[in-house]
Amino acid sequence: MTPKEAANFGVPEECRRYFLRIEDAKVNLAPAGAARWFRMVGMPLDNGAGYWPTGDYVGVAEAWTPPTAQTGTAADRARVQEAFEKSLRPFRADPQSSEWIGRPVAEIMGLDVGDPDTPSGKRTPAQAEALARVNGVVSGWIRNGGLVVREERDPASRKTVKVFHAGIHAALIEPHGSDAAENPEDATETAAAGVD
Repeated sequence: MTPKEAANFGVPEECRRYFLRIEDAKVNLAPAGAARWFRMVGMPLDNGAGYWPTGDYVGVAEAWTPPTAQTGTAADRARVQEAFEKSLRPFRADPQSSEWIGRPVAEIMGLDVGDPDTPSGKRTPAQAEALARVNGVVSGWIRNGGLVVREERDPASRKTVKVFHAGIHAALIEPHGSDAAENPEDATETAAAGVD
């Protein structure tokens, strides 16, 4: 895995050597097949005894699916847009900021991206994967108009910063004849103006 691929997938730099991609060795003019990813993991041989109770481990390549840039549901987007209305200040585009947009997105989607002060190399693989998913969701909402990025002057620092504003609002439509008000997770989710 290249450093660029590791950054895109949220894989810490020190772990990227455990991931490998297999592709067809294309020798003719036929279209190349899709690449497959694998991750090296240690498997116990259960041969421990005496002075070596844990036994031996052997490296095994297991299939691995990279995290995709999922756009999140309309319900997720509606909750993030509601958080915009409750917030006194707009969310920031800078991941280093304590007001970064990724924090409420991760919280609403139930994802653990680590503490704001956690360096990228100190995140667990699960946190790095969650961070890659959050970045993909935010990028998807920017592309489909659910979030709008603007440059504004920060009144505290007097610097120009990139901030997010709610774009096209997500609409949650309740199915006819249901008690969706009592069970919001049963509501049919769609996006306004055909978005999502």
